[in-house]
Amino acid sequence: FNKAVELADNYLNAFYNRGTLYAKLKRFPEALKDLDKALELNKSHPESYNERGAILVYLGRREEALDNFQLAVLYDPGYVNAYNNRGAVYSGLREYDIAVRDFKQAIRLDPQFAPAHYNLSYAYFMKQDYEKAWASLQKAVDLKYDVDPGYVQTLEKAIKK
Repeated sequence: FNKAVELADNYLNAFYNRGTLYAKLKRFPEALKDLDKALELNKSHPESYNERGAILVYLGRREEALDNFQLAVLYDPGYVNAYNNRGAVYSGLREYDIAVRDFKQAIRLDPQFAPAHYNLSYAYFMKQDYEKAWASLQKAVDLKYDVDPGYVQTLEKAIKK
């Protein structure tokens, strides 16, 4: 990616791809710099906003992350992962009704997207709607999602009460 950036400093995908690589390596300042450059080249690049959002969540900057996920879905209303990511942030902020809305939107867009089913299960659990939590968890399991056994046990206990 470095060579691509050197050869064409206006090549959006080079900055985006290098930025995602830096993020995987947890080199967040460099990742954000490259993603910012990608967005300078194309302000409506949803993947760059989504990746920036994921990094900002990792850095504990959730409000900024929400802004980035919002821009990702603004520029691509069909961006399943951005809805799921935004829902996860809302869940972390204990805004479970909003989280449920985002997870459901991700599922409407892609019914086979197992992470959204799992996250929806957790949001329902936190709302103490255990039956819906169980149904969402079952869907995630049916889709071969790797679920946390501790969460399954906790949900089972809550249902039995």
